[in-house]
Amino acid sequence: PWKQRPSLIGSNIIDSGRLANMTDDEVIERTLREIQESFPLALEAKVLHTVVNRVPMAIHRPVVGTEKLRPDQRSSVRDFYIAGCWTKTDFPCSMESAARSGYLAADKLLQLRGRESRSAIPYPKIALSARLVGVLDVLRPYLLAPFFRSLVRMSGGTAEAVQSKL
Repeated sequence: PWKQRPSLIGSNIIDSGRLANMTDDEVIERTLREIQESFPLALEAKVLHTVVNRVPMAIHRPVVGTEKLRPDQRSSVRDFYIAGCWTKTDFPCSMESAARSGYLAADKLLQLRGRESRSAIPYPKIALSARLVGVLDVLRPYLLAPFFRSLVRMSGGTAEAVQSKL
């Protein structure tokens, strides 16, 4: 049944400023070529529609050390609260982070007024095993890479390490 259904492929390019001199047609052609390198069956795909949206700074690219600079929702000004993806939310800057920030600001305001509020779902503690994965990142090529290569092979793609051409 899936062979008769249309598919959609969305591609976000972080740090897309390096594509400023490329035409939309060039971006589309290079994106399709890169997909086809990893998934040869994509050569058989019939592309019906394409669009390139150029939104500068649409996807935040954090710099190491900037997380500690994000302010809390409760400001130093009495009864003044702030919300936005740029505040401390434990999420990367995104629409989800902005929404969470609003909930956190509401929780803090209501708590100041003596009302219990848990509109912002608590962010769970990161398990020790997950923290170890981060610490042991040097093992990524030996543990995770083979696993993901096998997933790519199972989906009909090629499993060579491919560097982005865009």
